[in-house]
Amino acid sequence: MTAGARYNVDGRQLTSRNRQQIGAVEICRLDPALRDQPETCKATLPERTFSYAPWTIVVDYTPAADTMMYAKLSRGHRAGGYNIRGATVVDLDTFEPERVTAVEVGVKKEMFDSRLRLNLALFRSQFEDIQLTHLELTAPGLRGVRFIENGGEAYIEGGELEVVVMLGRLRLGGFYAATRPRFTQLDPQVAGVTLDSVFPMTPDWNASLMTDLPLNAGAWEFNIHADYSWRDDMPFSYDPASLARQHAHGLLNALFSARYVPGSLELAVWGRNLTDRRYINRAFDTDYYISAAPGDPRTYGLSLTYRLAGR
Repeated sequence: MTAGARYNVDGRQLTSRNRQQIGAVEICRLDPALRDQPETCKATLPERTFSYAPWTIVVDYTPAADTMMYAKLSRGHRAGGYNIRGATVVDLDTFEPERVTAVEVGVKKEMFDSRLRLNLALFRSQFEDIQLTHLELTAPGLRGVRFIENGGEAYIEGGELEVVVMLGRLRLGGFYAATRPRFTQLDPQVAGVTLDSVFPMTPDWNASLMTDLPLNAGAWEFNIHADYSWRDDMPFSYDPASLARQHAHGLLNALFSARYVPGSLELAVWGRNLTDRRYINRAFDTDYYISAAPGDPRTYGLSLTYRLAGR
């Protein structure tokens, strides 16, 4: 059994000089009631402290030399803070830390004289006080103000399976993971998110295949490596109909390395995204526009490594 805990005290203080440029005129957006002085565009807000204590408990059991079972329970937090882009007493307020309680169980098994290895894990993460965008109308007929506030609960559950097979010198590996996220509770003022919304950056499943073939030739050691990873549709917005998403795609990588055993030099030639797949690495969706950053195109490289004595 392994257990650990940590106590955090997180202090945040904000000095805002929120201005807006309209043509050649600069306008202070800060509510006059919040300014340090009426004639200045500066608001010094008080320091807020947030305290939280993440912890972990792990129990593992080895009934046989080739089998290990484990269970893990942990609590983590996402820090609280100020809405730094706010301009009023409403949208300049602070939000509290977000909490997640995660449980994971799994088994690791080796068979056939360690020529086959299986790793299986099941997990569930429960989120509370999720930091989400809220909308509050400050007066009838106005668009209102948007700000981050704690306002939801959700969970992510799923499983992972890893298989590694040794066929003589050849090493083959495969990985598969599936996730199922769901919102279970949302405050009425939460904007842009419903109980049917998707989780950004959380594909339903992903998988990968890899192979390694080590070879020896006199004083030289060679290794040929290749891997292929596949990822299901990746949303970058809570809205399932948003264009801020990357459709399912796969990436192929490879590497060849040569090492002179009596010496300390290793030469490697590698290539990533060998099929030159065009894909989006991240995207951001607002009410007015969508911005996206592309992933790396086909990339080649050469590396030379020198290991010092004893390394």
